[in-house]
Amino acid sequence: EGYGPSDHASFYAKDIPVAFVFTGVHDDYHKPSDDADLINYEGEKSVADLVYEIVLDINNQQEALVYQEAGPKEPQDNYKRFKVTLGIMPDVASSDVKGVRADAVIEGRPAFNSGMQKGDIIVAMEGKSVNDIYDYMNRLADFKVGQRISVDVIRDGEKVILIVDL
Repeated sequence: EGYGPSDHASFYAKDIPVAFVFTGVHDDYHKPSDDADLINYEGEKSVADLVYEIVLDINNQQEALVYQEAGPKEPQDNYKRFKVTLGIMPDVASSDVKGVRADAVIEGRPAFNSGMQKGDIIVAMEGKSVNDIYDYMNRLADFKVGQRISVDVIRDGEKVILIVDL
């Protein structure tokens, strides 16, 4: 919703409609080792086909699209206040999950060091529920470097409590 830390933000801030599509993340996402051999060509084709169909549908509309604001047009305080990170790539595309699924867990970072695994679903941090990415960001904004926190995850249908050193 609205402003996000990515390329589409500057367009959205100027009332230009945006759509954010991608093929997902992997362990080398946004790292120097993220190279051409890791491109998800099947996913690229699927995304390109989807965008093509959307553009055709828009082109065939009798009436012009109406711009609809989806959220804030500038960074919120939470984007500025992060002092810590778990070191995961959250699955921001999944809306069928209560919590935040770790799409990737970055080696050597706090989540990895605590035993978090790809696919774990974060449902609470320090006893406060995490229902979605916004709860996750709000919880992270409350923590400080050096703090030890509990993170409740669902792994294979079972609740696991991890102790994370930030």
